[in-house]
Amino acid sequence: MSLDQLVSQALSGNQRALSRVATIIESESAQALAVRQLLRGKGGRARIIGITGPPGAGKSSILASIAARISLSGKSVAIIAVDPTSPISGGAILGDRIRTSEVSLRPNVFVRSLASRSRIDGLAPAALAIIRLFDAAGFDYVFLETVGAGQNQFEIANYVHTLVLVEAPGAGDSVQMLKAGIMELADIYAVNKADMPGAHLVSRELRAMLTLGDNVSGDWQPPIVLCSSETGEGFDALIQAIDDHGAHLRKSGSIQERSVRMARTETVNAVQKLVERFLDRDQGLIAAVADGTHTPEQAAGKLLSRVSQMPRSET
Repeated sequence: MSLDQLVSQALSGNQRALSRVATIIESESAQALAVRQLLRGKGGRARIIGITGPPGAGKSSILASIAARISLSGKSVAIIAVDPTSPISGGAILGDRIRTSEVSLRPNVFVRSLASRSRIDGLAPAALAIIRLFDAAGFDYVFLETVGAGQNQFEIANYVHTLVLVEAPGAGDSVQMLKAGIMELADIYAVNKADMPGAHLVSRELRAMLTLGDNVSGDWQPPIVLCSSETGEGFDALIQAIDDHGAHLRKSGSIQERSVRMARTETVNAVQKLVERFLDRDQGLIAAVADGTHTPEQAAGKLLSRVSQMPRSET
């Protein structure tokens, strides 16, 4: 089967083909570049939602509950679960796949685990490209779940239309709530484990933070939704908040701004990969910086000059 045929099958809903194409994209090989060319100009309809938060907050459990409810409504859901990297195989440790195993059996739900590899921001190198694939395949919702992220790990905001930050009792005190970073970028706050003591305190602290801080989302007021995987509380409200934010983005025109932000991130990532590949070929520039012959800026200028002179087939 040709690559064109494989991609065509994936975009028509064949889950086996979709999985194979995702594997090709993740390989970052020459075939991966060809797949991206085939996907160019397709999609643009999916709602892309990020789910992030500290380790142990219950991101995977919340995502499984959301996906189950959305699928019952007849909508399709793709989940990209970024897992920690195995120190032995280099692949994903499939913890999130295990927690979403039941919902992944539904015909309109597709779950893909990606390894975070060397990334420290809770994401994976191929995450944006896989998002593009699922969008082109016609999924209504594409969810990106990070590895447990800290306050300063906010790159996910450049990958999605809507960012949901999951907090839970015991994840930190009120001082932590006020720290700059991802707390200020969330569009929706989900307080998980609402059946446990302290959940309402977390909600009040979040509300106080929103009152004191600047709202970077314009006239959108981020809602705080309490939910519980044990009781089922709050998930319909959380889905409604996600849909409301999507409607707000479309009405205000901000959806285009976020799409441009995602495209810029993709381009920056592509440039970084290209530069790193050329640096690997030219160790002399690194040695020149190490021995003081060149400043890093001089080496960077020479590198960019060499990149610009290379044939397109080699870039």
